[in-house]
Amino acid sequence: MRSKSLVFLIFSLALIPAALADIGIPIVAVNLSWMILLFIPIVLLEAYIVSRYIKAKYTKTLIPVTVANLVTTLLGYPFTWALLFGFEMLMTGGSCGPGFWSIGASIKTFFYELAWMCPWDQNILNWTYPLTIFVGLVFAFFVSVYIERIILKRFFKDKKKEVHKAVWISNLASYALLLIAGAFLAGFVFNMLMSLF
Repeated sequence: MRSKSLVFLIFSLALIPAALADIGIPIVAVNLSWMILLFIPIVLLEAYIVSRYIKAKYTKTLIPVTVANLVTTLLGYPFTWALLFGFEMLMTGGSCGPGFWSIGASIKTFFYELAWMCPWDQNILNWTYPLTIFVGLVFAFFVSVYIERIILKRFFKDKKKEVHKAVWISNLASYALLLIAGAFLAGFVFNMLMSLF
């Protein structure tokens, strides 16, 4: 019995590279990796901007901004991805989009696969992957603004109007940082992932 289990395990492990070749790319895993790398610079930047807009000491804004960003990073972005993945499942039934044989099909496929990109030809992935990051961040931006505004208004109850504007401005700045850094990091992470397949 023990030798059958060992043979099954070895056979299963041998199939992993073949399975990975057709699995596609879950965008949330790639994007979250570099979002976590940039977490501290984003918190520092947003705390600075929030402190300026609500006229509070920088040190007083660090903990609230950290809490708000923890929630949006660990819950908000995965929630956004889950919504996009649900849309993808609804539109494709769990398979790939219609393909890239025409402009219309390309647009449909791109938007259907915002959450999980199918393993298309490398030339197609070279332009769809970076564009997917950008569009995914647009969705995440609005979720972040919504969640962070709620959290920061609880910390700064007497400055709700200022918090509203501060959250918009600080997230515009931090998402600009994410886009710039993401452009560089995404290429590196994407090439690393493609070397695995």
